[in-house]
Amino acid sequence: MNKYGVLAIDLAKTVFQVCKTDSFGNVIYNKAVNRKRLKEILTLEKKSLVAMESCGGTHYWARFAKAQGHEVKAIPARLVLKFWTAINF
Repeated sequence: MNKYGVLAIDLAKTVFQVCKTDSFGNVIYNKAVNRKRLKEILTLEKKSLVAMESCGGTHYWARFAKAQGHEVKAIPARLVLKFWTAINF
């Protein structure tokens, strides 16, 4: 079983949606943040699984999250709906 939580990030140009869950799937927070605040969150959070949809900015944010000690999963855009459906049932 996963001993750490998940940070699910919806990437965009200026405003990002970040949802943090604990290891049991309970939502801790779900909020919109700017670039500066996203960097702070990734820096201050303890080790988490960071999940994000593959897009133009994914590689930058994945490298940044890995440098902070997180495990990163980039999900292909075609599979995001399937992933979302699987975690909501």
